Amino acid sequence: RYNAYGDGPKFVCGVDYLRELYEKRKGEANCLVYSIGSNNNILFERAVKQHIGCEIHTFDPTLKSEFKGTEYAKFHPWGLGKEGAKVKFGDSTFKCKSLETIMRELGHIDRKIDIFKIDCEGCEYAAMPPIFDAIAKGKLQIDQI
Repeated sequence: RYNAYGDGPKFVCGVDYLRELYEKRKGEANCLVYSIGSNNNILFERAVKQHIGCEIHTFDPTLKSEFKGTEYAKFHPWGLGKEGAKVKFGDSTFKCKSLETIMRELGHIDRKIDIFKIDCEGCEYAAMPPIFDAIAKGKLQIDQI
């Protein structure tokens, strides 16, 4: 937790190690962060970019205004959950994508996710069981959730 308090920033372990790894990998596959749910609160993305430097992808299908964190993260208006499921959240309705589909579409299928931040107001219940299953079967590597 760097430079902020409240709901935006999150605890991340091994920040110094990840920063060192990032410096060694310059020009190669960078550390990878998925930030699921933002509500346009970019404190997490900003802190990760400033203190570690990872490649960050933020996902939130419910934003009503333009994503504020484009200097820190690549934004995707996608919901995480059971593939093809329609979800209503507030006055937003959207179709979900599985993590596997998201990773395939972004060209990340063979990459490790170094940090997986998920705070999506309930999508965790549908999204996490298949993710844990893929981790247990060795099909997916996530270093930190």
